[in-house]
Amino acid sequence: MVVWLFMALVLTQTYTANLASLLTVSKLEPTVVDVASLQNSNAMVGCSGVSYIRKYLQEVLHFHPNNIKNFSSGGQYAPAFRSKEIAAIFLDRALAKVFLAENCKSFTMTGPTYKNGGF
Repeated sequence: MVVWLFMALVLTQTYTANLASLLTVSKLEPTVVDVASLQNSNAMVGCSGVSYIRKYLQEVLHFHPNNIKNFSSGGQYAPAFRSKEIAAIFLDRALAKVFLAENCKSFTMTGPTYKNGGF
């Protein structure tokens, strides 16, 4: 009898673990896969207002100027994401690390890292 109860416990725990992983895996995947998908969907992207990144987005990555939104402070990024005003944001590595440190449970960094002159 003890063996059967142990087997029932193991099966129940396995089922619960599998169900929990199925429900959380989709939340861990980023919604934006790459830059080409942003361009093809005509999505709005953000960048810091006084940065060289806006020019880089227009001239190198070929984003339309109307699809780039400037932000004057780092506190505006998270509300813009949550309201779906922007689909992605392009930042310097230092600014991205600060933003992710403040919002580590809600956002993640994905995609390739572009190297240019920068600072």
